[in-house]
Amino acid sequence: RGDAVRVSLPQAWALRPLPESRPQYAGLAAISAGPFLMAGLTHEGRHLWLPPGGLGRAVFAPEGGGGLLSLQAGWDPALYMRHDKGALHVSAVEDSGDAVDATFRVISGCHCALSHRAGNGAQRGEQPPSWATVRGAACDTRSRAGGGAVEPDLVTLESMSYPGYFVTFAPDHTMVLAQPDGSLDFCDSASFVLRPALSGQAGARSLEAAVKPGWFVSGWVPEHERGEGGSDEAAARACSDLWSRDTCGELVDAGYCALRPELRRTFCRFSCGLCAGPGGAEVMSRDGTLLRLRRLVPDDTRFTAASSWALQDPLTPRYPPGAMIVAGRNRPYLLVPLGQIIDERYTAYFEIVQPSGAEDTDA
Repeated sequence: RGDAVRVSLPQAWALRPLPESRPQYAGLAAISAGPFLMAGLTHEGRHLWLPPGGLGRAVFAPEGGGGLLSLQAGWDPALYMRHDKGALHVSAVEDSGDAVDATFRVISGCHCALSHRAGNGAQRGEQPPSWATVRGAACDTRSRAGGGAVEPDLVTLESMSYPGYFVTFAPDHTMVLAQPDGSLDFCDSASFVLRPALSGQAGARSLEAAVKPGWFVSGWVPEHERGEGGSDEAAARACSDLWSRDTCGELVDAGYCALRPELRRTFCRFSCGLCAGPGGAEVMSRDGTLLRLRRLVPDDTRFTAASSWALQDPLTPRYPPGAMIVAGRNRPYLLVPLGQIIDERYTAYFEIVQPSGAEDTDA
């Protein structure tokens, strides 16, 4: 019997310009890995600013292993924490797109570096490093609120579908998903301490802001934020930040939410869940209501229930086969072979901004 020779050839990464001469489509290109078209998961936006060296220096393997979980609402097992258009809210999980948006990686300490923007990806023919290596840990793990002491249960939550985006809170205390800006202020606002559930629910935890002791991620809605007739005024204001009030009204009046369930899961989510929410608003989040950072309300069982989360196995337990991360200088995207896409929101074409001096499209 003769010797066996095994050869492994890496797939070539390339940009495939859209075959379209109209100027409004100039710069659009698809990303391919060998024969596979790679779709980028995104709710909106498709700009990709390539780093020096082009596409080949921007592609990385996603982080493997454990650390993934989903957060189930302690007050309603049908609802999960998830993101949509940068906002964090609770939602029923209706499809695989919802499931991946409701899956997060728990990272001990503060790991919200900007090192992925350096463009130090794999050279042609090299095995790409892991995303964890690229992302790194560029900021201090000490919570300022802890006086320099490291909290043993200090964590950050990174989105699975939006790699490099972390759960944090805006100045108005609305919970959002955002990219780090490289500052310790961001790392502080994106760091949380896993406390025993305020509700006392076995196996559940409450997320206390590391930089604001006594403030928790919550679905509780105070009485003064509920308008007459059961409409949630705070939710309506948040909705108007994401959709214009006219757009919300037009979507509802036209009956899109009732007639087109696939639109309700995407374009209509906020208009159906917030602007046209059902009467009789509850003091805890309905499906689609935004989450906020709230100050602890002692001895209020409604607050403690709405601020407790069951840490469940991830709704999306692993990355799709062939998934990679392309780390643009503006933002990273999770790339998935188009044939693996089911209900996820994605783009097949990116608006490419080439690095200065780049001429060819091959990686």
